[in-house]
Amino acid sequence: MRIAYLSAALVALFTAPAVSPAFAQDMAMPFNGLYAGINGGYDFSKNNVRTSGIAPANAATVADGARPALVKMDNEGFLGGVQLGRNWQMNQYVFGLETDAQYSDMRDTRNIVTTGTAFPGTRNNQFRQNMNWFGTTRARLGYAWDNSMVYGTGGVAYGRLKETTNFSGPAPASTQQFTSSYNTHTNFGYTVGAGFEQALGDNFSVKTEYLYYDLGRSPVYSNVIAGSGGTGNGYLSSFNNKGQVVRVGINYRMN
Repeated sequence: MRIAYLSAALVALFTAPAVSPAFAQDMAMPFNGLYAGINGGYDFSKNNVRTSGIAPANAATVADGARPALVKMDNEGFLGGVQLGRNWQMNQYVFGLETDAQYSDMRDTRNIVTTGTAFPGTRNNQFRQNMNWFGTTRARLGYAWDNSMVYGTGGVAYGRLKETTNFSGPAPASTQQFTSSYNTHTNFGYTVGAGFEQALGDNFSVKTEYLYYDLGRSPVYSNVIAGSGGTGNGYLSSFNNKGQVVRVGINYRMN
């Protein structure tokens, strides 16, 4: 029953008259109404990976520097997709709701070689992070003049992420080996940003937008391969998932 009420409310929201008669004006309202469009841009971030040993012996190798406790990732890539939204314009003020989804190829790989003192030997450590797709559902609040509008925006962000670790022990390679571990998951968080939109005639508009997002942290466990000489349950690597988006888009308004 609650789902039925929610569905009815959403239908009413997006099919309601674009302008209430109480706010009808002779002035043009180029941003009012339902719209859909496409976007493309650049996604980048400077995240970190914090690694800790689960078993006491592995915790000691991290403290010794034989495994990297902190690795900085420098992710970047292209994204592109679609958006759907609805604006309500009252004179110069515009309130809107927008949702979008786009493919992303943001990624980075770090290969770190470490050596310890209490635990001597060369160790290879590989960290990978990538985002497969990204989306948001946001409110927008804008101020319009003529055919231009500036706006602030904020809401929920979500993305499909994959993080991978691959650890090998000191030479000879048979002394300590770990599984190549990964975690593929969808994370939810928040996003805030701002933008500028310019109307082109009655139906089209173009926009430039900046978003900051935070999708929280993601754990990856690396387990010791049985019989390889390692001890305990390996390592826990915690990946940070923050980023920034700069993109442009074009909308078609269905007035």
